[in-house]
This record gives sequence, structure tokens and C-alpha cells, in this order.
Amino acid sequence: MTLPDGSHLAVQLHGSAGAPIVLLIAGVAADHTTWGTYPDSLATLGLRVITYDHRGTGASDDSTTDTLTTRSLAQDASDLLTTLGIPAAHVYGHSMGTRVAQWLAIDHPDQVITLTLGAGTGGDRLGVPRPEEATRALSTGDPDMIAHCALGPSVADDPAARALLGTQQTSPQTLAHHLSASTNHDAWDDLGRITAPTLVIHGTADRMTPVENAHRLAAAIPHATLHLLPGAGHGYFIETNDATQAFAGHIAR
Repeated sequence: MTLPDGSHLAVQLHGSAGAPIVLLIAGVAADHTTWGTYPDSLATLGLRVITYDHRGTGASDDSTTDTLTTRSLAQDASDLLTTLGIPAAHVYGHSMGTRVAQWLAIDHPDQVITLTLGAGTGGDRLGVPRPEEATRALSTGDPDMIAHCALGPSVADDPAARALLGTQQTSPQTLAHHLSASTNHDAWDDLGRITAPTLVIHGTADRMTPVENAHRLAAAIPHATLHLLPGAGHGYFIETNDATQAFAGHIAR
């Protein structure tokens, strides 16, 4: 798919045409493979699921620059929906994807039917900082270190679970641009403008984004619902089916 600035984004479709549409927005420097089998799990619920590779990841163009922001990435998501001829979708962001999804809901409310924010925060200014171990893992891009921080304690050493985290590879330059965009994100003063019904979902054993962030995020968004997943980590959607059921219930309501 070609964006208005000429950049190409790789887009993947799961499920049957004509079904309710879900747009999944992945985390920092991540392509669609970071979702593992989750898109197909959602498709079995009768949903049409869209995933895509962020700029500089997967099969998308490496058109990242030092001006990249979570807000500009949200514009990519908006342009993606427009180009595909989709007036609005159920928007689900994970990790940095929640930061992108926040701006999509704030700047383009008509395109967001419901909003789901998984393992995220409104920004570092009022958020609880991640542990130093997680910061180091993200900055190095080391897949083993990231897997250790991203999965809950019960599955952190499970090769099968770690394989579901995906095979995404990005250049050091792209990683730096994405990390800068995520670090500089601050939507706290605008979260009250979100009108879409919002679900905040978070694992209580998240070692990448401390769970207190979920409480703060839900409190900042009008009428948001908070759903905690006991014992689950940052990659909760591949750890427990409860995450799928919580999301399904949210969009059904």
C-alpha cells in the first residue's frame, strides 16, 4: 500500500471480507509478526483483522527519519484505513502501538469505533518508568533479552512462546528513530478528548511496562474500562486466552 508521501507499507489481511474490522497496531520497531498467531485467533471470532509493518520494519519502506513521532505514525494508520476504503475500525494498539492508537483516536475520532490499549502508557512524563533491564533490551534490539522482558515469568523460558514473538528485524537507525518517537510520546493532556469506548488491558507481571501505567492510563480516558491479566507479561496476548475474550467482549458491547 502506498501512503500519500509515496512510502510503501506492507499490509496483511486476516479473516473474511465483510466482517467487523480490527486494526492491530504493533509496538516499537515491530512488524506484523510480533502479533504471532493472535490475528488468526481474532479472525476465528468472525472478525476481519488488518496488520501492517511500521515504517522501517518488515516489508515496508525504510522511510524513517529523526522527525518520526507517534503522532506521525498515527497518521500512517489513518492513511492506511483511508487508502483501503475503510471508514472506521476497531483499533487495538500494543505497547508503543498504544501510543500511536491514542493519537489516532484523538486526531481522527471518526475512524475509531472502539479503542483497545494493551500494555501501554500515555507517556513517560506521568508514567511509571520501565526497569533498566527492559530499557537495555529495547536499545540493543537483542531478541533473547527482549523475550525475557516481554513474556511473563511462567513462559519466559519457553521456546515455543518465545517463537511467537515474531521474527522482525530492523536496522539500528530505524530502531533508534522508533525508540525516540516512543520516548518522546506525551498524550496525557489530550487523553480526555478520546470519545471512543476504550479498553485498557495489561498483564500484572509486565516487566516491560509496569502495570501501574494501566491504572493511570484508564483513569485519564473518559469511561475507560480496565482489565488486568493476573500473572501475564508484556506479551499477554500469546500467553492467555483471557485477553482475546476481554477484547471480544469489549467490541461486542
